Amino acid sequence: MDAEGAEYILVASIKDKAGCNIASSLRSKYGFRESSEHFEGYSVFDKDGVKLIYTEREIIYADHLDYAFKPKAYIFLSRHSSEKGIPCLTAHFPGNLGADASYGGKPKEPSITYPSLLKRYIKELWLRRNEVKGYQVVLEPMHHGPSSLKKPCMFVEVGSTPLQWADTHAASVVADSLWSALCNNEYASKIGLGFGGTHYSSKFTQLLVESEYALGAVASKHMLKELTVDTVRLMVSRCVEDVNYAILDWKGLSTEKQNLLSIIDEVGLEVVRI
Repeated sequence: MDAEGAEYILVASIKDKAGCNIASSLRSKYGFRESSEHFEGYSVFDKDGVKLIYTEREIIYADHLDYAFKPKAYIFLSRHSSEKGIPCLTAHFPGNLGADASYGGKPKEPSITYPSLLKRYIKELWLRRNEVKGYQVVLEPMHHGPSSLKKPCMFVEVGSTPLQWADTHAASVVADSLWSALCNNEYASKIGLGFGGTHYSSKFTQLLVESEYALGAVASKHMLKELTVDTVRLMVSRCVEDVNYAILDWKGLSTEKQNLLSIIDEVGLEVVRI
């Protein structure tokens, strides 16, 4: 496990078929054992200090976990939904960068982020992409709760329709990738925030796979109008690693380029264009 030794909490909702499939794969393949602990009436499973728990809540509303746990990070095992229904394996940090908090969390509150962990997961998933032909592997921006937990939060997801949520093979690949990421002690040398591009960003995904950069909070072009200096400062401060860069999808900044550059300059980040 990670050199710092603190436990991770893996969270699945009993209302989420994909999340439960990922959890079942982790339990069957990696030797999680049922412990004497319980959470919300469900057994807590343990493997080398990593705990797997189940909740009655939809996990985008799981801001309540801190009363029971103090982990290194929370990792949410989840379904992914989209209107287009494209099969995909996604990952992202939760939180809200604008006023809309209709899908959990608080307005203008990014979650705490752990960029190196997300980078490790995306890289592991990318290595296995040929095992899940037909699925896209892609990074998403922040767009839902929970946002208020006191430790870093990360979502790993299978999407985008009930057909994929029931795909136990895809869930198994997610489980393998996640376990490999948890067992890897590699930390990124350069940490940035991401700005611009579409909701499914191939540019930011490739950045994590191919470069030395890792990303904390990511704001798609649709959120740029709502960003303020205070929000971007929160994106920096609510990262457990030192953020020094603003990674810009230069062609995907919509009409907000100059305003965004002004904000980034005030916050004091070095601009990197991709």
